[in-house]
Amino acid sequence: MTEFTEEFLTTIWDISTAEDYGVDVWRKIVGVSRLLNVPQQTTNFGFDEAFISAADDSPKPFDEASFYEGLQLTTTVRLANDGYRKLILVKAMANITDCSIPSLNNALNYLFEGEGDAFVAITGVMSMS
Repeated sequence: MTEFTEEFLTTIWDISTAEDYGVDVWRKIVGVSRLLNVPQQTTNFGFDEAFISAADDSPKPFDEASFYEGLQLTTTVRLANDGYRKLILVKAMANITDCSIPSLNNALNYLFEGEGDAFVAITGVMSMS
């Protein structure tokens, strides 16, 4: 194999080792953006007032919310290459799966190997989790 071919396969074609340009090529092939819109968290840690209301945006006690970090400048997050590779693989698998429980479980096991248990289960009529 020539040096050019080996470099092409490593930096562009192999999604597990693709670098910035290679990941952007895969973005065009699969059709998923590197930029995600993440809404600002409105629930924060509070003290006495934490027990006054059960509303989602009211202050919460320990172990239920994070400390207030100020207003976010933007709700757009740019994924790093490692996270973006995983998102590309998820989108690619979603594009080609037959949506059966075994094929979804195979995809989850591949994507999250070594990170704990992940599986799909039927939870009712026309629903799964």
